[in-house]
Amino acid sequence: MASTAANAVMGVYRARERCEERLVDLLRRHYPTLNSLGLVTRRGAILLRSPEEPVFIEIFEWKSQDAIRIAHEAREVQALWAGLDEIATHVTLADLKESGMMFAKFEYVARID
Repeated sequence: MASTAANAVMGVYRARERCEERLVDLLRRHYPTLNSLGLVTRRGAILLRSPEEPVFIEIFEWKSQDAIRIAHEAREVQALWAGLDEIATHVTLADLKESGMMFAKFEYVARID
């Protein structure tokens, strides 16, 4: 049975050396690409930055588990993700200094619709 429940996610990316600006540019295109394919809810995405290191958090909501599967098959998304892998590494929230803080603070970068 296909899952239709939305899934809020946080992608956490550490920019490779001298790639912060390119990473922000790519993340500004990520949600619009997913949205154009009907894979995410219309709530938009929020992009945050760690004040301690070049790590960015992208928060958005997939429409469903099926949407996630479809994204892994879509050429447009795969191209973006390949570019992402060139300029950033995936990390977890636990990797961030802020993860041990109550009311962790992050710099607001953008709301992306």
